[in-house]
Amino acid sequence: MSVLICLTRALCVLLVGVVVVVTADAATAHLRGSRSKPTATKFAREDAAPAPPRGWNSYDRFSWNVNETQFLTQCRELAKLKQHGYRYCVIDFRWYQDSDTQEYSFDSYGRPTPNPKKWPRGFKPVAEEVKALGLEFGVHIMKGALKPAILKALPVLGTNATLKDAVDESADGPCTWFPDFVGLKQNAVSAKFYDSIFQQMVQEWGVSFVKHDCVFGGPSTYGEPGGWAQIQMASNALDKLVTASRPRAIYSLSPGDYAFKPQRLTEVGNYANMARLTEDVWDNGGFFYDSFALAAAATRVSEAAGLAHARRLPFFADLDMLPLGIVGGPDLPHPTAKCNLTAPQQLSMMTLWSISRSPLILGADLTQLDEFTLKVITNPSVLRVNTDVGFARGAPVAVRDMMSVWSVDYEDGTYVAVFDLSGKGLSGITVGFTDVGVGWGNTQCAVMDCWKDDCEKSLSGGGGGGGGGATEMMTGSLYVPEVEAYGVWFVKVTNCKIVS
Repeated sequence: MSVLICLTRALCVLLVGVVVVVTADAATAHLRGSRSKPTATKFAREDAAPAPPRGWNSYDRFSWNVNETQFLTQCRELAKLKQHGYRYCVIDFRWYQDSDTQEYSFDSYGRPTPNPKKWPRGFKPVAEEVKALGLEFGVHIMKGALKPAILKALPVLGTNATLKDAVDESADGPCTWFPDFVGLKQNAVSAKFYDSIFQQMVQEWGVSFVKHDCVFGGPSTYGEPGGWAQIQMASNALDKLVTASRPRAIYSLSPGDYAFKPQRLTEVGNYANMARLTEDVWDNGGFFYDSFALAAAATRVSEAAGLAHARRLPFFADLDMLPLGIVGGPDLPHPTAKCNLTAPQQLSMMTLWSISRSPLILGADLTQLDEFTLKVITNPSVLRVNTDVGFARGAPVAVRDMMSVWSVDYEDGTYVAVFDLSGKGLSGITVGFTDVGVGWGNTQCAVMDCWKDDCEKSLSGGGGGGGGGATEMMTGSLYVPEVEAYGVWFVKVTNCKIVS
């Protein structure tokens, strides 16, 4: 599907409500179900790429205090979701720090090691249990090396040098929000240190997902000061560990920044699998404007730079963890409580994350998932648009009056998401079929609400509503029903035909 995205105006709409309409070229409009998949190879690599990673991360519920028992309990619950693609169980930061004394654990080469109180058996047996569940084990690391290890001038494995020969002593060295970690200069000693870090994690512990923090977000073109060198050295170290039986570990960059510069994606897309666009997203509703703007920017830059098609690695722009369910706890800016977003906001969040092909990383206490949250995170249609790129990745195709419209095209139909960004809800809205590329004014299509019915069963096989779903026939336009404040109307449009 060919779409025209006017990013600058879209950002103005999101911020100040200027009325803008961005319309797909009518010459590219077509009837769904009346054509075969195009023979052009533009999307061939994307079609073959893995889906955005899905899983669970410990931060939103446990901050830095998660221990082995708590972690494995969550992983066992996550295993119940692996049929829906959730497979990475990830420990977030400070697993090497004692919760009482604040002391750090590290080995004779300065590499962080699991705190023995939290992780009495170390990580290898934990990883083995996670893998026995059919999941993958992930770990968070920080920029560079620990300051206490640097001050001890500990040797770097495989060299005659010490960490003092690697440390970046400039003002760019310390992590701005965790100064006990200091970045490394881009030299041979530093590269060897990163090699030893990941050799231990991947080969010895069994890590297959690495979240690298304090290397990406920030005000400069390449984000966190000194972060670009860390990204390159870490990525190269992970490349060296690939074998015929062991694929490259997923490499995730963090944090994001609401002043995110989209051009960063054109560089890091060759080194990482995912990179955060946003700062930490919580359930206060503030994610709406920033996340929509950043997702649109990332889509535009990814397409223009060819990140979606001819890249070295599968790459996905990350909108942060999903704070759905029971989140929060001690040492977090959030008390332990059920997600504070309204039901419409939660559906909007899950829809945007999915249709923009963001990784889907859960942050909730999985032992307390309620029926509503479970349905939100396992909806087959949102998971489909997240998994399968179709003819083109999901993209914003129209913005008007604080309403955002995204669509993604498949051979069996087109998914359209109409979001209310005003906080006042939508009523009496129409979206032309040509705006979303499904046909002309005299085209009639079957339309089903995928948050109310199972579109994958009800509209399969061209039956136009088999399976008991509430299908409505619409001609020329999508007639959007009332949408609640900050809500979404997410539909599948299919079985189109010309009517006289």
